[in-house]
Amino acid sequence: MQSAQGELSDARQQRIGTDAWVQEVTISWAYAGEKRVAQESVWLTFVTEPPTAADGVTTRLAGDADDPTGSSPTPLWLQQPVRLHRSGSVLVLTASAAADRWVAESWGAQQAVAQRVGSARRGRRSVLVVEVPQSRALFERTVGVSPGSYAAVAAAAWPMGPDTTRAPIHVVVNPEAAGRLTELGRKVLLTHEAVHVAVRSPGSPTPTWLVEGYADQIAYDAWPAGRLPALRSVERSVREHGAPTHWPSAEDFAPDAKDLDLAYDLAWTAAHSIAAADGADALSRFYAAVAAGKSVDEAAATIGTTESALRKRWRADLAQLADR
Repeated sequence: MQSAQGELSDARQQRIGTDAWVQEVTISWAYAGEKRVAQESVWLTFVTEPPTAADGVTTRLAGDADDPTGSSPTPLWLQQPVRLHRSGSVLVLTASAAADRWVAESWGAQQAVAQRVGSARRGRRSVLVVEVPQSRALFERTVGVSPGSYAAVAAAAWPMGPDTTRAPIHVVVNPEAAGRLTELGRKVLLTHEAVHVAVRSPGSPTPTWLVEGYADQIAYDAWPAGRLPALRSVERSVREHGAPTHWPSAEDFAPDAKDLDLAYDLAWTAAHSIAAADGADALSRFYAAVAAGKSVDEAAATIGTTESALRKRWRADLAQLADR
């Protein structure tokens, strides 16, 4: 479905021809096993070829890199050659030589999440789709962000379409940042992102601290050794600055935030405080209540407490951690 036209630069037209143009096109796709259809509006470049006696006037696709907005999400399969690798209900889209490793670790992440999210899951269980581009630039084009803005992000659970309530959510890996992780780090990363897929956190009204803290709590419960750097980070911060008086803000989780890692670590300790005192099921019920639209205080009442009491206990836990 065509909806708008863009302009090519003079240099680009000199290279591919004056009969070239850029067209916005809406495309839809789905992988076997997915219960939702992805849909994105992408900018494609076309060239009209001179007529021939056999074919008359023909139009060919000349590229997908002339997006006039500079930030439209573009499907990975349109940007680079890929292969689909499947194991059960896990599908990995990549051209990486490490495809088998990504499949195995994604499968482990999905199993860990299936055993732990409980009542927080939203919608029917579907395949977990993990996309591993060849470069950071392709990662950023896949999710539609400006170059360099997500350099510190190792992966993102991303809705494949503008309607976050209906689009499938895929895990898209930044190979540059993820490439610096250990095997344990990758397992934690993939489990964290698989939680976002299971609870459909993109577009959710849930505060970011709870979205990220809950995902980390599930991931660290599955891979306990992965929590050690977070514990050290929080312990050091509380010793130097004291326990925070409020939950981490949405701004604390911006990709370019100064203390991004600390924001995640503090969010995890908040979620862990609930799970440790009230149980993992209570944390999932609390999360589900907030995701359904209740305020944090209203959701706290569903597990027999208040937001103020949760925050007070969290701060006490942090102080105890720093006093070890």
